[in-house]
Amino acid sequence: MKLIFLILQLTLALTAKYRSVSLVQPVQPSALAASNKTQVDVADTETDTETDAETAATDTETDAETDAEDTGTEAVDSPESEDAKADPEMDPKEKDVALIQDDNAEDDNAEDEDEKDVALIQDEDEPEEHEEETPELEDEEPMEAVEDAAEDMELAAETMNDTIHHTLKSASVKEIPGIGKVLVKEEGGQKWVLLMKLSKNQFCHGSSRWTDGQAYNAHKMLDDSMPRHREYDAKSIAFHNLDGIDAVKLQTNTAEFPEAPEVHFKFTSTAETLITTNNVDIIGTGDFNTKKYWEKWSKAYGHSRAWAPAFMRADSFVRNPAPECRTNPQDRPSGCGKACVFCFQQGDGDRCPARSRANDISKGIGLSRHFCGGGDSNDCSSSGNWAGDRRTLVWGRMRSGKTRSIFSTYTMDYGGDVLVRHSEGETWALVMKLSKNDFCHNSPRWTDGQEFKPEKMFDTNIPKHQEYDAKSLGFHKLEGVSAIKIQTNRKSFKDAVVIEFEEPGTPEKLITTNDIKISPKHDFNKKVFWRKWEHEFGNSREWAPAFMRADKFVTDPAPECRTDASENKLSGCGKACVFCMQAGDGNRCPAKSAHNDISVGIGLSQSYCGGGNRNDCSSSGNWIGDSRTLVWAKWSCEKHEVGQCEGTRHFGICGDLELDDCDTHFVHVMTDEDKAEGAFLQCATVDGQCVGKGPACFGSCANAFIKG
Repeated sequence: MKLIFLILQLTLALTAKYRSVSLVQPVQPSALAASNKTQVDVADTETDTETDAETAATDTETDAETDAEDTGTEAVDSPESEDAKADPEMDPKEKDVALIQDDNAEDDNAEDEDEKDVALIQDEDEPEEHEEETPELEDEEPMEAVEDAAEDMELAAETMNDTIHHTLKSASVKEIPGIGKVLVKEEGGQKWVLLMKLSKNQFCHGSSRWTDGQAYNAHKMLDDSMPRHREYDAKSIAFHNLDGIDAVKLQTNTAEFPEAPEVHFKFTSTAETLITTNNVDIIGTGDFNTKKYWEKWSKAYGHSRAWAPAFMRADSFVRNPAPECRTNPQDRPSGCGKACVFCFQQGDGDRCPARSRANDISKGIGLSRHFCGGGDSNDCSSSGNWAGDRRTLVWGRMRSGKTRSIFSTYTMDYGGDVLVRHSEGETWALVMKLSKNDFCHNSPRWTDGQEFKPEKMFDTNIPKHQEYDAKSLGFHKLEGVSAIKIQTNRKSFKDAVVIEFEEPGTPEKLITTNDIKISPKHDFNKKVFWRKWEHEFGNSREWAPAFMRADKFVTDPAPECRTDASENKLSGCGKACVFCMQAGDGNRCPAKSAHNDISVGIGLSQSYCGGGNRNDCSSSGNWIGDSRTLVWAKWSCEKHEVGQCEGTRHFGICGDLELDDCDTHFVHVMTDEDKAEGAFLQCATVDGQCVGKGPACFGSCANAFIKG
């Protein structure tokens, strides 16, 4: 460091001596810091010679060092990093560090000065009219010394930048069963998973993407780069499926990760539940819903209004913890105010505490496109007309640093693996994916006893239209199934249609035969069931809708809308199906079958009035359009032959559980002796720790053990 300091002193002296012959005036740090977004444009305007550029770099570094000495800041924080940002050939690690340093140094209003500052830089970069009269240096050795000093400075800065980059580089890609790859950032022993990127309009208030159970632009979610304004929105499937999250952090283009506002919750859940519902209470960690917290939120989302600010989640003001500044949170947004998904609302003026008054303005995520909400249909996922350009990375914190999925992979004693989803005390096995034509009506694959493209069956990604069909061996072999859930690209898992049965069986038996009676639960075969089925698969026809299984209309429970279903006849050009609803042209309920029945469901005929297209008749149809399906089988392990485990199944170890959950859970035992028997072990709190207690109780699902 002493050597570098001496070199810098020499640089100062030499630069001062030869400043009069410099062809490029030094650029002020503030101008460079404010021009991050326009660095490419600035670089394009540089037309000076190589010597001119080196001289300019030397002058800038010298001024930066002078500033560093005045403020006590080390040279690595100098505008040298700004030159690095303008250098397109710079090492990406240096560029990342430079961006982090400059973002931390920027004033909140620096972006508003972009055009002004860029203009200053461009003016200074243009050669002055008298440049050609500038005398040449008689002795170049002093200038060479300056250049050598600059190179030494650059090397020292590069070394320090590499060190800083190594320290800051804490995000890495992890693989989670049933979810796939996610980006995880570690901070202070905590693990944060990247869940969303918002800068456009796909996640405005009212968007179905908040709850559709699907990933969106998933390829954008494996780095922590911030999208440009209105560039794209993206969502990881982890937003819906990763359980165990107890806090969310909203990092924006004006609030870096360490300073980003956080919202903490009383219990763990998925990010979808925590953000889009009021099912899990928010707690007061970090002064939530106070004026102090509001000020931190304003740094992230801009300062627009300040009258009685209060937090809103899923269209309702949060009343516990009660807002410090709004005395009437039970009321709706005031004036022209609009509801939001996850945001602060505040009215015109500046007062705390106060009753709400016109007009509430939203700032946060999931804003309304209407006036006083986000106010712009092009960027209401995160920005607003009043808060300005705000882009957001949504992170979820895993309690105790554990990335716990709601999915497990089970290895069955019949030799196959199956992906299992644990949802609200129920266990659902994924047995099919349909989007193409390998499971149309009369396909032998429905009953061949073989798995089909099993490698596709270990995630919940819905295939693209006509991309592939896949089937788990569990479709044929999984015993103890009591219900089938049909989830399509139009509905989330929790909103998907469920068909229950009077007795358990394999998915193959329940779907492709009429051996086991269908239960009347969920209004099966009634008009209301038909409406839900339509929402899954699309609207085709409305005349006397009725359910068909294995080529026969289901008459028990009897269809509410078709009065002659017992005759088992299709009207007009109608074709039989494996598992579907049939409805004729027109709209009437109840009525006799008439006109032309159209098939809506899975296992459709390739012929006209069935699916009608041999390329996608596994699940789609010419009348209902593109319908892609995940078939889930409800797998019950609630009965026990020996002993009794009372509580909720937990697929892991007792030590994973929080103490307040311990005594109400039991876990799957993963010893070699228990693999064939499916043993479970009750959890209990002992000396302040959650441990397993015996004896084990053995479940009716004795043909499986947990794999991961």
